[in-house]
Amino acid sequence: MINVGSPDMGWTRWVPQLVAVAVLLVQGVIVWVLWSLKKEFVRKDDFDQDIGALNDKVVAVQTAVKGAVRKDDCGKCSASMNSKIVAIEAELSRLPSAESWASMQVAIEEVRGSNRALVAKIEGQGELLKKIEHPLQLLMEYHIIKGREG
Repeated sequence: MINVGSPDMGWTRWVPQLVAVAVLLVQGVIVWVLWSLKKEFVRKDDFDQDIGALNDKVVAVQTAVKGAVRKDDCGKCSASMNSKIVAIEAELSRLPSAESWASMQVAIEEVRGSNRALVAKIEGQGELLKKIEHPLQLLMEYHIIKGREG
């Protein structure tokens, strides 16, 4: 039989409550540790996705850097372009102006016209020579035949 008024009864009543509180505290610590691990570590899928995006950005930056030109190189290129522009302007200044070009075209047309006139005169002279050539040929034949006879 159990004696209700014994001192052992009081101690045995609060031990299970103490154990329950201790288990609750241990479970709380375990939950806190798991929560901390979740915050401390990353899932592999998320990591792979983030690394892929980061690699894409690195490749984009490397491509941009390859296409970029240093400021010193731009200055050299600009100086080279300026000297080329000066040379082109010098060459263009030697070309004839619009007025002189127009006067040259007029002079060329005048030369063409005079050439046409000369060609027409030469052709006329050819016709005249043909008219003179036939009687001259007949005279030569007459004198050659007369020279044999006489």
